[in-house]
Amino acid sequence: MALLTLKDIHKHFAEKHLLRGVSLTVNEGDRIGLVGPNGAGKTTLLRILAGHEPFEEGERTTQKALRTAYLEQEPTLPANLTIREVVSAGAENPAPHRVESLIDRTGLRDPDALCGTLSGGEARRVALAS
Repeated sequence: MALLTLKDIHKHFAEKHLLRGVSLTVNEGDRIGLVGPNGAGKTTLLRILAGHEPFEEGERTTQKALRTAYLEQEPTLPANLTIREVVSAGAENPAPHRVESLIDRTGLRDPDALCGTLSGGEARRVALAS
């Protein structure tokens, strides 16, 4: 069953035709790898798949209740909030034990650490948990 489909997607940046006629289907259970040189449009394609990037031509369709997300390569987190506060806000009001589980499963050791003090890898794990 198709979860998400792109049909004949076109995307330009300035004068560059970045994506030209891209079509693909993501079915339940699929695992997909995306490989290409820098500037080929990998991130743009992923952002279009997640519904975070507009495109000029084509069609994006999803299964009715499908929820998509996109994890930025360099997430921007509020420096004055703790890991726990960011995960709690981003995880759609889960029970407190669920927040703690998300933090633990991503390997973050101090839920009360301020996001402004985190390394790049820790910040990505916070974004993933949230």
